[in-house]
Amino acid sequence: MPSVSDPDTLAIIAHQTAIAVGTELCFEGRTLQVSASIGGAVAPVHATEEKNLIRIADLALYAAKGRRDAVVIFDEASLALQLEQNQLSRSLLLAADRDEFVVHYQPKISLRTGEHLGFEALVRWQHPTLGILQPGRFLPLIEGSPLVRGMTRSVIRTVGRDLRAWKDAGFAPGAIAINLPEALLVGQDGYEMLLEAIEENNLNWRDFAVEVTENVFLDRNADHILETISRFHAHGLSVSLDDFGTGFASLAHLRDFPFDELKIDRSFISAIGVDSRSEEIITAMLGLARNLGKRCVAEGIETETQRQFLSHAGCEIGQGYLFAKPEPFALAGNRLSTHGTVEAMITPGGMVTSVVYTQRGSRRTRSQTMMSGR
Repeated sequence: MPSVSDPDTLAIIAHQTAIAVGTELCFEGRTLQVSASIGGAVAPVHATEEKNLIRIADLALYAAKGRRDAVVIFDEASLALQLEQNQLSRSLLLAADRDEFVVHYQPKISLRTGEHLGFEALVRWQHPTLGILQPGRFLPLIEGSPLVRGMTRSVIRTVGRDLRAWKDAGFAPGAIAINLPEALLVGQDGYEMLLEAIEENNLNWRDFAVEVTENVFLDRNADHILETISRFHAHGLSVSLDDFGTGFASLAHLRDFPFDELKIDRSFISAIGVDSRSEEIITAMLGLARNLGKRCVAEGIETETQRQFLSHAGCEIGQGYLFAKPEPFALAGNRLSTHGTVEAMITPGGMVTSVVYTQRGSRRTRSQTMMSGR
């Protein structure tokens, strides 16, 4: 566009282009959804030579894809972000081999009794120079690539070792849920990774649980995924449908797939006490789960108001910062009792009273500690 020399003007034109491309298209009786990612650069502001201008526009394009924005006009921040992403991508190639992926555990709690029920295993990257990186920094870089297999294998191996260590110490950690990507559900990889961890650590299938997202229903290999999930279910391994309400699950999917548990997405939980519509949706989800004979888990619980609403509405299980943030193995183990069960009584102020019952012969003794709910 020879007449455009201002980045703001270019941004307006680019956004209009993205909207035009994104207009629904009807073709052979079907409505098609199309979207565009657009990167832009301006001469002579960003470069004067054609080759450099195209290279800079390309950097802006990749920044748009990385942020999931429709349009990015080049600036210094875009260049810095792209350089950082490129460096992280190169480091990720060796992260699994260097054993840099670590696991943090977030407890699942009975909303009725406060009892500890299990954990969800959440991956972190122990970067050699940047320290602990949250999933949002690196998961988008490996989604859909072979690297996801190495990362998941590393997570499963770590969980297997940690489970064995907790059990050897006399702890009762409950089932630990692992997020399995679609790519590992299509074939035998996910099944074999879990089987290997179970055999190496003398564990049981019921020591693990698997969480999958609603996107599995859109996979062209959905039949193979159903076969893998059914195989897990036959071994007694619990299968959860994660982020329920944000994807593409239909009533037919919920009927036909052998899920044991529905996890209500945190976007609904955060609106409790703020948006009555979200509360109605949560109530409907809980009723649907009960009618289908499935458990319901609320994730992202941060306030006592949210906990009380969910408990009164009939939600059985919760997890979130109100109870505990995701913690490394040593800290998470401090929440478990030795040779007994933890029954955590939740007070209205958000404090958790941990009551540990220990069996010694015919006597059942009781000890009590206090932990902050945050």
